[in-house]
Amino acid sequence: MKKLLCLFCSVLLAFGLLGGLPVAAAGTVTASVSESAVTVGSSVTVTIQYAGEEGIGSMDASLQYNAQVFEYVSCAGATANGSAGMVAISYFATEAVPPKTLTVTLTFKAIAAGSGDFAVDTKMYDDYDNLLGELKKSLTAAASNPTLSGDANLASLKPSKGTLTPKFDKNTTEYTISVDYTVTSLTLSATTSHKDAKTSISGKNSLDVGKNTRVVTVTAPNGSTKKYTVVITREKQKTTTSGSTTGTTGTTTAPPPPDALDVEVNGVLMTVPDTQPAVDAPAGFKWDNTSVNGVEVPAAKNETTGMVLLYLTDTTTKKSAFFIYDTVAGEFAPFRQLTVAGGAYVLHDLPESENLPLGTVLGTIPHGESAVPAYVYEDTALADYAILWVTAPDGHTGLYTYDRSDGSLQRYHLVTPPAQDTVTDPEPVDPEPKPGAFGAFILANQRVILLVAAACAALALLVAVVFVVIRMSAGGRSKGRH
Repeated sequence: MKKLLCLFCSVLLAFGLLGGLPVAAAGTVTASVSESAVTVGSSVTVTIQYAGEEGIGSMDASLQYNAQVFEYVSCAGATANGSAGMVAISYFATEAVPPKTLTVTLTFKAIAAGSGDFAVDTKMYDDYDNLLGELKKSLTAAASNPTLSGDANLASLKPSKGTLTPKFDKNTTEYTISVDYTVTSLTLSATTSHKDAKTSISGKNSLDVGKNTRVVTVTAPNGSTKKYTVVITREKQKTTTSGSTTGTTGTTTAPPPPDALDVEVNGVLMTVPDTQPAVDAPAGFKWDNTSVNGVEVPAAKNETTGMVLLYLTDTTTKKSAFFIYDTVAGEFAPFRQLTVAGGAYVLHDLPESENLPLGTVLGTIPHGESAVPAYVYEDTALADYAILWVTAPDGHTGLYTYDRSDGSLQRYHLVTPPAQDTVTDPEPVDPEPKPGAFGAFILANQRVILLVAAACAALALLVAVVFVVIRMSAGGRSKGRH
């Protein structure tokens, strides 16, 4: 009986201790945006609020935004550190009694037209690190620029397969396309009415049997948008009846052709996107279209150099990068760009036929996470210099000298030694003996010596004449005395 009593008391004591431990009561976390549409130059605020029965001890939050459209300005109610596209927010209660409500306000300024949705991710804790509430929410906001054009029309819309129904018109926003079962992929090529408008196309390159919906969104320079919807219907699989070697009949199905947008680059299988990727074209390039295996795809083009880039994705690692595309040979090469004094230069692999510049060997120089083939100097005193094969912004392609110490780049001038004159069948010539020191002195000063000799001869002649005259005068006087 005593054992049962002790056990009962222990249970009561345990419940009493449990009742004395703090237990967090869930609170309410909300997030809102002050304006869903603003103009460039205006501000928009994002507000995160907490309200509950328990005091809030701390908060951890992050807010992602489109840094090309909005600029982070300030935060009130918490500590925040902002960088391009991300703001990290934290709060720690300093009061003796933690507050039961918390309001954090972040201010952003619209700097360009476009969409700037804000993604909020926050968690609230009490003094014992118990979770009070959490929230993940996306807030819609967009900026427009009334001083810019609002033209969000398409000038053309072309499918790589099939035909648009009805015929394209900039004011018609609904279209259909019907293709055969054997068509496994289809791309849409769209150009805008305004040169500064941008397009984005939703969906994927591959087609499922049945209906496939693609939406072309045009964003005008002032930020206004217009959507064109295309419904692509891929027909069902067709069957054919054929005889077998035994005379029986059966049903066979033709396999679909391989995807035309799967390409191989240096042994790696990669995919060409059928829609314009959500990345900016490199400096000097603009998004356009080109043909790959008969399919129109988005491509970045340089109007001056004629260079074409495709944004390829590794089918295994899912990593994407720009590659130079040779539209004639259908081959790809790595794309590397170097910005010097405001100009964007493209760095190529070294051509196999190029002779090594004097004093250099084949090597590489670092460029980001990769390396660029280069001619490097054997002389360690020239370690900062390398010679690269480059396409300049003006379209000139050739050798350039790159100074890694200051990042400068200039054309390389090949110095060729003068050609040596050669003599065929030379006649033997007896070697002349080299003169001694006295002979060398005579040869070097022969003109002076001749002048001195001539002067001495003239002086001797003058002395002789004077001597003769004197003798003759003396002889005359002697005859007179006798």
